[in-house]
Amino acid sequence: MLLVIDRAKPGKTFVAQLGENWATQLSPGGAGMMAATAHLDGDPDEE
Repeated sequence: MLLVIDRAKPGKTFVAQLGENWATQLSPGGAGMMAATAHLDGDPDEE
């Protein structure tokens, strides 16, 4: 799956490697969703 939201110039790339529990990881509060949200919000801990 590829998600592109913005037409602005490219920035940092976020790649998530999800396993068989992908639905859990992408659910609200799931590890994958939290990491993606932190990346989009510019979390300095994700640099």
